[in-house]
This record gives sequence, structure tokens and C-alpha cells, in this order.
Amino acid sequence: MADDPVVLRAQAAKLRKAAKDLRTQAGALDDDLVNLQKKYPLPSDTLWQGPHAKTYADALSSAKTTVGSVKTSIESYAGACDAEAVKRDKRADDAEKKPAG
Repeated sequence: MADDPVVLRAQAAKLRKAAKDLRTQAGALDDDLVNLQKKYPLPSDTLWQGPHAKTYADALSSAKTTVGSVKTSIESYAGACDAEAVKRDKRADDAEKKPAG
């Protein structure tokens, strides 16, 4: 049955877990890039100078921007999962209110 409250609530729970897991993973996506930028701020008088240092720093910054965009998309999808979970719970509530038969 498409509107079986038990099934709908189980689906809602799975969606909420997926959203939580997505947020956790998204939160860690840029950790390595942030740490690299903190440890090795380039170009730098003490670490590395010149055109290659600037190219590296620009590429790292670009990667951080790209990963940030992916992170935002994942967080948005997690929000969509939560919204769908709410809809499924509402359908379950409505199905439980309907008389049997």
C-alpha cells in the first residue's frame, strides 16, 4: 500500500538519517584544503615565492571554492531530504486518520 503509515515513517526516518550523514560528510569536505592553506600560506617570504608559488596558491584557492560549492549543494540536498521526510510523516498522519476499508 502506497500510503502505509509504517512504511512512510520508516522512509522518513531513513531520509532524516541520510540528511544527517550528508551534513556530517559535507562539513568535513574542505578540512584538508583549509589546513593546507593555514600551514602553507602561499606565496610566502618564508616558505616559497615566485610564479610557481602563486600558481599553487591560486589553484588551492580555486579548489577550495569548488569544494565549497559542492559542500553547499550537498547541504541543500540534505535539506531536501529533511523536507521530504516531513512530507512522508504528514502522509502517514493523514493515512492514520482515514477510516480503514
